[in-house]
Amino acid sequence: MILAGLSGVTGSCGVGCGGIALPPSRFSTSARIARGPGTFAVSQLCRYGFSKLKIPRIELGVYPSNRRAIACYRGFRDEALLRRFVYHDGEWVDVLLMSLLRSEWREKIGIEPTSLLAKTNWF
Repeated sequence: MILAGLSGVTGSCGVGCGGIALPPSRFSTSARIARGPGTFAVSQLCRYGFSKLKIPRIELGVYPSNRRAIACYRGFRDEALLRRFVYHDGEWVDVLLMSLLRSEWREKIGIEPTSLLAKTNWF
């Protein structure tokens, strides 16, 4: 099962926030991760956010050690490293902030974001 969604649009600036959760053991090989359900979920979230909600930017936070998740976010740009930002599993850990602009998404898929005929796996 894949849980993915945009939890809302932040304020009047129209920034999308959301999340993706995948079972850790089912999708363990690196080849599968690179073109698997996480990548598909991210591409669909971007399509929905940019095409339907018309937001100008989607941003996310990820643990820098989570290479599998970062592989799903190819196309997003690193923006900041928040050092010792979250208390997780008994220790303070860093969070990497990443973002993708609507204009960058358009360039990646090669169409206007209002078209629903876009490729689903544009990373």
